[in-house]
This record gives sequence, C-alpha cells and structure tokens, in this order.
Amino acid sequence: MTAVAHHEADVDLRRVPMDVEIVVPVYNEAPQLAQRITALRTFLDESFPFRALVTIVDNASTDDTMRVAQSLAASVPGVAAMHLPRKGRGFALRSAWSTSIAPVVAYMDVDLSTSLPALLPLVAPLLSGHRDVAIGSRLARGAHVVRGPRVDVQLWDGREFEASVRARDPRRDLAQLHIEATNLPAASAADSSELRPGELAIAIGNPMGFVGALATGVIHAVGPLRGLGPQTWVQADVRLAPGNSGGPLANASGRVIGINTMVAGQLALAIPSNAVRDFLSAGPANAWLGVTIHPAFIPRSASEDKTFGLVILEVEPGSPADVASLMPGDILLGTEDHPFKSIEDLASALQGGGPRVLRFEFLRGDYTRIRRVAVQLGTPFPARDPVAA
Repeated sequence: MTAVAHHEADVDLRRVPMDVEIVVPVYNEAPQLAQRITALRTFLDESFPFRALVTIVDNASTDDTMRVAQSLAASVPGVAAMHLPRKGRGFALRSAWSTSIAPVVAYMDVDLSTSLPALLPLVAPLLSGHRDVAIGSRLARGAHVVRGPRVDVQLWDGREFEASVRARDPRRDLAQLHIEATNLPAASAADSSELRPGELAIAIGNPMGFVGALATGVIHAVGPLRGLGPQTWVQADVRLAPGNSGGPLANASGRVIGINTMVAGQLALAIPSNAVRDFLSAGPANAWLGVTIHPAFIPRSASEDKTFGLVILEVEPGSPADVASLMPGDILLGTEDHPFKSIEDLASALQGGGPRVLRFEFLRGDYTRIRRVAVQLGTPFPARDPVAA
C-alpha cells in the first residue's frame, strides 16, 4: 500500500489534519479519472466550506489508472493516491477508512453519481456533532432508495427488475416500489408499538460490501430522539455501517420491526414497522412541494451561531418548487412567519389541503443574503403520485 501526496514526496497528505476525507475507489478508470477528480476538487475548493482531502484508492487496476492517480496527487492540491494489491470496493473502503485521521470520512464513486451538492448536507451534521454516522448511497443522501420515477431492483435470488415508484415520503426517506414478478417471499412485520427495551434486535444489510451481514444488539427505546423532531424511532444498540441503510431491523422471531436509517448518539435508528405500514396504506393528505431535502447546520459568519436549514437535494420537474424556481443547493430557512428548527417544521407548514400560497425564506450561494419566494401549493403533479414533501 502506498500513498502519494501533492508537491512534496515526503509529505503524506493523509497525515495532515483535515475536516473530511473523501475516498474514491477506482478500478481501470484511467480515461475518466483526471476529469472527474478535477471536477470534484474544483467543487470542493469553490463550494465546500470545510477542509477536505480527496483520496483515490486504486484497486489493483491493470490499465494506467494508478499512473494517472499519482500524477493527480503530484499536481492537484488536496489529492492523494493509494494503491491496493487486490480488487474489491469493500476492501478499498476498509483500507482507507481504517487509516484515515480525518474526523469524517466520506465515500464517492468516480462517476460523481452522488450529486455533488448532496455532499455538504451529508457531512455537515457529522462535523457539527448532530449525528455520529450518516449513511448515504450513490443516489443521494436524502433519497437512499429512489431518485426518479423508475429504479432497478435486484432480489436476493439474483433476479433484476425495473420498478416503478408508487409513492415517496422524503421526511421518512421511504419509497413504495412496484415490480411485475412472481414467487416473491414476503417478510412478516411485527407491531413496533409492542417493543420493549432489552429485546433482541437484528440488523440485516450489506455493510462495507459484505452481502447479507447480520449485526445484533438490543432495543434501547422506542420514541422521539432529541434534535430529530417529534417522529418516533426504534432505537437499538446495534452497530450499523454504510450499506445497512434501507435494510430491515428484525426481532428474535425474524419479524421486521423497522427499516434501518442512520446512527445517532451511538444508537442505530430505524423507522418503526408501524410507520412503514401506515405509509403503505395511506394516501398523501397534505400539500406537496416536490423536493428532496436534508437537514444541516449552515455556517453564516464567524460571529453568528450556525443556522438550521433544509438543503434541497432534488426538485421534481413540474412541481410547485420547480415552478417557483427553487433549485438543488438552495437552503430553506423557514416560512416568513416561522424559522425551521427541524424537518418536521416543513411538514407542519405543508399541512392542509386546497390551493394556497406559502412564502419561504431561503439561501442561494451567498449565505449572508436571505432570499424569499412564494410557492403555489395545492396543484396536482401530472401522471405521478403526489409526494409528501
């Protein structure tokens, strides 16, 4: 294993204190590597408010990938390169993360499919201490499971299908998918309201590239968690890692008691099975904005405390947010009447039916200038199921 740093061969950038280290595993990516890493580094330098290092991890490439990576590390500030003797994305991530000294380590594919504006809301809660672990994916942090109206689904038996999205709830990060298939075994769900502290909990997922891995622990509590709004979480003393998000949390009988989402305060948080059941059985009742959002604390100035905001990761084409010219990267601060303190405040603002206008305050680019926009709510979204937020 080798590391190559920028400019000074005897200086390992991975030993220089940074706020965030972004690991990019690669295998035979020589043709696109320079362009993609340069684009990522440019974004970080121009739009990312934290000190960040980009580490290219070569997985035993057989082309010129490592040579290109070394050249980038020698010529582009804030880029390092590592070479590993064997392939495997999970091996690359474990190798880089286990040797990093950065307080936050993030992962990104070389094709930059994790939308660059989604990077800040992914890592900001970690650096602020609001969360201990944020589990993202190559789609977007605020939408683990779907990004558009259709998504590919792979089953445990290896079959693959194109699924249609029937409904989404960005507040809970849930999606309802539909596939045309037969012989589908169904997992049974338990009543999450009957959970008690001390009961066995089993998390199932693909953490760090290990397919079908199990992690066991016990139920800590069921209820709201301070700082995350009034919604109920199944809180378990179970060790989660990237790859567990979206997987089931089960009880000792193998019945699903929740969907794993994130870690906070050393506890794994899962969406209760009862909340999932309600999402699947109930239609959307409130106004729809048409955005995918993520909470973050935004640094405004050296003399001010960080401001809570909801970062827009995606805007549905033709949605009320799109019509009002809101864009990915905009940060919703609140309505004209009430600042947002949690993601639930947006849900409260959207409650109610019928056409109406809601005025938001938001940031775009310049964090010192508050902008305002009027959004017409209560309009249907053509040919799609409404989205709750």
